[in-house]
Amino acid sequence: MSKNDLQPLCTLLHQQRWAALATIRNGEPYCSMVAYVAAEDLSSFTLHLSTLAPHTQRLLKNPRISLAISETDQRLKDPQTLARATLNGLIQAIEQDDPRYPQLKQRYLEKLPEAEMLFSFADFKLYEFVADKIRYVGGFANAHSVTAQQLMDAAAAKL
Repeated sequence: MSKNDLQPLCTLLHQQRWAALATIRNGEPYCSMVAYVAAEDLSSFTLHLSTLAPHTQRLLKNPRISLAISETDQRLKDPQTLARATLNGLIQAIEQDDPRYPQLKQRYLEKLPEAEMLFSFADFKLYEFVADKIRYVGGFANAHSVTAQQLMDAAAAKL
């Protein structure tokens, strides 16, 4: 795929804020919905999660996760034509003493300002997800496997 062909994927990942998070523990899958913010260059995705949540407890035991992100269903067309992506990769906690923490927090709150109150709760932490495999479906019969580098190159071409 060319960088131009990936522009709809870049737009999808930047415009959406809500994803399905899939984790696994002891062979059992678990899926939940979480807010996220994509880095401008799409090199990573920031999540702000409670350590009390089952999905966070699972990803702490196995940091290999998947995020599924979809175009919003407006009920105007066949949902099979909606653009969507599944990103697989690793997630890690970003501690407050990490030099990246202030920038990640600021970027997160710029896109999700309603979450500011959650930063005062001791059980919430920032997490950084880095995808290594991406499957993009741009609509019916339009599916592609994309590398993380291809995604970042496409994001850079858009900047």
